[in-house]
Amino acid sequence: MVVLDIPRKQANDGYAPDLVRSVSSHDLSHGFSGFLELAGFRSPSGDRDYRGYFDTGVTMALGPSGQIDTGLRVGLTRTADDLALFFGVAWRI
Repeated sequence: MVVLDIPRKQANDGYAPDLVRSVSSHDLSHGFSGFLELAGFRSPSGDRDYRGYFDTGVTMALGPSGQIDTGLRVGLTRTADDLALFFGVAWRI
């Protein structure tokens, strides 16, 4: 998966794009999946150095078009945050 995120800049004076790469997912049962993933974030504008993470968590399907996910993110590179929890919602339109 490749994603384009647009987070706030380190200096908090606007936004800078981040290219995110990841690989993941395994079906558990009844709309639930678990994932292990190596994720990398690179800022094409050079606002931030490359950040590498190991993520793990679960997802739950919300019908045929939606999904929620939650998990734990562990920083693998010096510039990555050490530890973070996350929650997300995705909806196909």
